[in-house]
Amino acid sequence: MRNRRCRRLALGIALALCGPQVLAGEIVLFGSENFQGPSMAFPGTVPNLDGTGFNDRAASISVRDGTWEVCFDANFQGGCMQLSPGDYPRLDPPFDRSISSLRELGGPAPRGNYPAPAPQPSAEAPGITLFEGPNFQGERATFGGEVPNLDGTGFNDRAASISVLGSDTWVVCFDANFQGGCMELPPGNYPRLDPPFDRTISSVRPIGGGGGYGGPSAAPDGGAPQAYDGEVSGAGIGLDLPSYPELVPVPGYPVYYAPQVNSNYFFYDDMYWVYQRDNWYASSWYNGPWGLVAPAAVPLFVLRVPVSYYRRPPAYFRGWSANAPPRWGDRWGNAWAQSHRGWDNWNRSAVPAPAPLPVYQRQYGGNRYPAASQQRALQSQNYRYRPQDAVVRQHYQTQQGAAPASRGAPPQGGGGHGQRPPEATPYQPGAASSRGVEPR
Repeated sequence: MRNRRCRRLALGIALALCGPQVLAGEIVLFGSENFQGPSMAFPGTVPNLDGTGFNDRAASISVRDGTWEVCFDANFQGGCMQLSPGDYPRLDPPFDRSISSLRELGGPAPRGNYPAPAPQPSAEAPGITLFEGPNFQGERATFGGEVPNLDGTGFNDRAASISVLGSDTWVVCFDANFQGGCMELPPGNYPRLDPPFDRTISSVRPIGGGGGYGGPSAAPDGGAPQAYDGEVSGAGIGLDLPSYPELVPVPGYPVYYAPQVNSNYFFYDDMYWVYQRDNWYASSWYNGPWGLVAPAAVPLFVLRVPVSYYRRPPAYFRGWSANAPPRWGDRWGNAWAQSHRGWDNWNRSAVPAPAPLPVYQRQYGGNRYPAASQQRALQSQNYRYRPQDAVVRQHYQTQQGAAPASRGAPPQGGGGHGQRPPEATPYQPGAASSRGVEPR
């Protein structure tokens, strides 16, 4: 009983010490950003914050002298980071409101696996820092300006997490000289890069404000996933077709598949769709060039095609029902699943008719295959169909130079197929009629 009273007294003293003045050798946790909300001061090791009422609550921290380690889980398990003396007005993911244990290490913080939370972005300290591991672990490299080829820096195809400081948005790309697929990152911290950008970045450059990258690893204010308008050839994604493929309707779906192509190759609503190397790509022509498509921007009817129509199913498809769609929620995570609730349930009696195939492309094989600059004119001359799906229609409007629909507003003309994609880019249109659920 006496020990219990002592513990209560110690906790009361800690609560009394959480004003602006912080004593040496203490760490103060705050329930809100910028040192607002409830707060609690700790003078020493706490293996489990669950009994303090401050578990998974800290949104900002103040440290005075000494180095402290704060961790996701009790008993200093899970991810941890070290904090040198100073004020941390905002904890970026993954540490925001996720700290469950803390301890003082003493001395200045070493250059360890987890750096202190990045300072607030400012125009005075622009730059991008690439980290070798997720959650800002391992070796790092910081760049203040354009790097067309990371091969000479020792950091080519190594970045697994990124921090962007300053006011500029940065573009990071698969290939040197800003070729291949690219994405835009506004100022913020990105503790984990999802495929296809995980450990595949070969060039970086600042481009000014705007842009966005989302998903589980997004910065706090990140937007939806963006594929910057880079394109790759068929050979660049491991697919090169010498002639127009045979396309066969998938029974009960407005989608065709290519049984003779050694790839997961489909045609839907004026565009070809390929699931290759764990990524979706799209093109208006049968052999590219291909644009990388983020998971949030793939049309629902393409995602609904049963597993049995994938000619090269990835290993993780094993064990999934051949007559059901792939379990994209399992693959792409809870954030995708939550934003696409009901995607695999639709009114099968109201499925739209398949789009006519652009068979005029059969005459353009081998050496006659047109360059990307010629494809638009040939399509305009030979193919009169206009896309009905909101995602594909937005791509068509962008390709033709029309103004895209505003974010969140339904596109004009046609009902669409229930997809709410992210902000407009050539292969990731910005508006649709609903949030991933087909009208019933």
